[in-house]
Amino acid sequence: MKLSHISQYVCLGFILLVFSQKLSSQDFEITPSYGYQFGKTMNYGFGHIEIDESNQYGMTLGLKTIENFVIELSYTHQNTMLRIRDIDISPVESKLSNLNIDWIMAGGYSYFSIKNIRPFAGGGFGVVIFSPYNENPNITNQNIDTSIRYAFSIKGGININLSHRIELNFQGNMYMPLEWGSIYIAGGSNGTTRAINLRSTIIIGGFSGGLVFKL
Repeated sequence: MKLSHISQYVCLGFILLVFSQKLSSQDFEITPSYGYQFGKTMNYGFGHIEIDESNQYGMTLGLKTIENFVIELSYTHQNTMLRIRDIDISPVESKLSNLNIDWIMAGGYSYFSIKNIRPFAGGGFGVVIFSPYNENPNITNQNIDTSIRYAFSIKGGININLSHRIELNFQGNMYMPLEWGSIYIAGGSNGTTRAINLRSTIIIGGFSGGLVFKL
């Protein structure tokens, strides 16, 4: 299924759910966020591929449906670097390419209130887009294909009440692509060609902070 179709279905489902609810004030939440995402190393027979740690930013739209439960549609972006160490292609770890990572998730979280603090935990399901660019010509003379995979997410944290309509958000997250995919490397300075298969599920953790605006 193409990403555009998946995104359309996610958005349509969210919109239908919005209009199916009897809404009151503060049912909607908008949360812009900024944070840090840890890196990840993926081993294969001749070496490893590594995703560098990086900053991340995103936007989450939330809708309170029942008491103490919020459904969400979220987008998170990372701009990072892909590195490689390979006994033939690059015996010393080197840059393979720059890498954009885009997470589009639909899910929700449950919370409870302790005075002005709301601890919460939740998760989601969606897609992740890995988009390599600016490939290292010493390693490959071809563009590395964009990879789109299904993914899960888990999160937990607290919201701190600042006013009637604004909260401060702190949270940790774990993103789990169901599999990374394959990378095809051809040419480069030594002429080595390699098809690298990275088929295991990985976990990429991080944390972020933001402001929750209640509409």
